[in-house]
Amino acid sequence: MFRSIRSKVLVATICITLVTALAITIVFYEKSSAMIEENYGENLYARIRQMGDSFDELLKGVYLLTAEASCDEELLDMAEDYLSSGNADQLEAIAGQLRVYSRRYSDIGSVYLVLPGDGCIITSEDYPVYRTYIRSERA
Repeated sequence: MFRSIRSKVLVATICITLVTALAITIVFYEKSSAMIEENYGENLYARIRQMGDSFDELLKGVYLLTAEASCDEELLDMAEDYLSSGNADQLEAIAGQLRVYSRRYSDIGSVYLVLPGDGCIITSEDYPVYRTYIRSERA
């Protein structure tokens, strides 16, 4: 079969072409896989960093909301009025003020005001607005 020089040259040319094509394919495959791995790692790192920044912004908003609510004179006056009078209608007014704060950030589900001396929790949720008779965990 390989007795003639023409068939030997043809087989040698085909072999050289196949070996060259195979070598080029292997080199490009290695470079492509390395580039895909590198891009995936960079993309993943950027996504994690973006989520961290988003979480930081969320916590910053919660902190600012908490600081603003704790310094709100109207809210403090309503709480003092409730503590001095014990009128449950004041709890509704306090809950309304807490709803104003909870609507400022869409990520915040509800805002709570705890009155430990009275054993009462007031919430910005629609129902229940407040709960009294909270047991103390202190022994």
